[in-house]
Amino acid sequence: MEAHHNRGLALQELGLLDQAQAAFTHALAIDPSDPETLAAAAELFINVLPPSDENTAIGMEYARRGKQLLQRSLASAASTSRALARPKPHGRSRETHTANLDSERAAPAARPSQALLARLLLLEGQGLKDLGQVKAALGRLDEAIANSQPGHGMQARFERALTLFELCRFAEAQTSFQQVLQHSPGDGWAHYNLGLVYEMQGKQALAEQEFAKAQQLVPDAFPPLLAIGPAEFRALVDKEVQALSKEQQAELRQVSLETVDLPDVSDLVADDPPLAPTILGMFRGTPLPPQSIAVAKHPPAAHQRPEKPVDNDERTIFLYRKNLLRAVLSPKELTEQIRTTLLHELGHLRGEDDAELTARGLQ
Repeated sequence: MEAHHNRGLALQELGLLDQAQAAFTHALAIDPSDPETLAAAAELFINVLPPSDENTAIGMEYARRGKQLLQRSLASAASTSRALARPKPHGRSRETHTANLDSERAAPAARPSQALLARLLLLEGQGLKDLGQVKAALGRLDEAIANSQPGHGMQARFERALTLFELCRFAEAQTSFQQVLQHSPGDGWAHYNLGLVYEMQGKQALAEQEFAKAQQLVPDAFPPLLAIGPAEFRALVDKEVQALSKEQQAELRQVSLETVDLPDVSDLVADDPPLAPTILGMFRGTPLPPQSIAVAKHPPAAHQRPEKPVDNDERTIFLYRKNLLRAVLSPKELTEQIRTTLLHELGHLRGEDDAELTARGLQ
């Protein structure tokens, strides 16, 4: 079993992921209750294989199995420890008393790894977050931190800070990222995400300082943003609107199209759980009624069109300049992402949900 486990780890390091998966499967066929292999398999499916709901669900199943096994073992070890600590009857020999002390000394070393339990809880929290269950993820990450030794569990703390940010709990996210940076001041990703928190709080000067630190520490991960201001960005959006089909343009005329730097927090928290502050666009309002979609598909001749414009005050599509700029590396990618985001929000205008849009390639 151990040989298959180690082979899986080596194959994963080499990027041979299908073979790594097979090796972990062989190891678990020999010993289905080995928490180390369950943790390794969970890591592979949640954090290494291409992201998908299916891979995440498989990884979480491995993590839950490992977690439950360790929790039972820890509970059993704690029960044994309490039994050993009970007063012994008088009259026992010194040899018996010494043997009991030796058992007590040996018990902690024989207990399952608390650190491994913390790792499995972290993996489960990451999986829940990937599936959009951010509130449940926060609970698992809190458990992971609680099961970590002092000075450890920084990855769980970082993931917790990210989750708080996605929940729009910015003050708590700020504190959590600052705690990570107290322990790891050279963590460029923590600096970058703290910058995002400051930005959503309107603290732009502090945000720019954190972005600069992140760029200095991890330049490949955080290249400078494209120098495209609000007016130029709006011109790019208008150009993409003109490239839409006549049907899509007719639908778009029934809403207000706004380009702004960042989402408004009130729009984000209107959903439960909140929408992530890093979203690229948003449709706000009620979807078009079927008759409006039919009109868009077959617009009447010019002389038949109503004189009054369609009332679109309650329907708005937002495109977020800063978030879109952070999602791309080149002007070409920006143009493509603007188009994709427009089509995604038009889908919501038509009443399509995220699953339907993803199926059409409009993530």
